[in-house]
Amino acid sequence: MTTPLEVAKDLFCGCMSGWGQVISMLPFENIKIKVISKPEEYNQGYIHAFRKTIQEEGLLSLYKGMLFPLLGVGAQVSVQFGFVESLKKLMKTRYADSEGNLNAIYSFYSGLICGLPSALIV
Repeated sequence: MTTPLEVAKDLFCGCMSGWGQVISMLPFENIKIKVISKPEEYNQGYIHAFRKTIQEEGLLSLYKGMLFPLLGVGAQVSVQFGFVESLKKLMKTRYADSEGNLNAIYSFYSGLICGLPSALIV
C-alpha cells in the first residue's frame, strides 16, 4: 500500500511540476495581455513586445502576478499527480501482470479518474 512518505513525495513532485508550468508560461501570458490590451503600443509582434517590456520595465516584469498562479496551479497539479500515482499503485495490486507492470488501459483509467478531485480544487 502507499505510505505517507510516498504520498508526500508524489504531492511535492506534482507541485514542482505545476510551478514549472507557471514559470515557463507566465512571461508569454503577460506579453499576450499587453499585445491584446495595448495594440497601439505593441503593434509590431511578440518579439517587439518582449524587447520593449524588458527595456522599459526590466526582466522581472515578465513575472508580474505570479503568486496566485503558483498557488493555484501548484495545488491543482499536486493533487492530480498524487491522486493518479496512488490510483496506479492501488490498481497494480489487483491488475498487474506477472512482471508487475500495469496495463496501459489502467493507467488511462487512473488519469481519467484523477480529474475529479482536481476539478474540486479549481
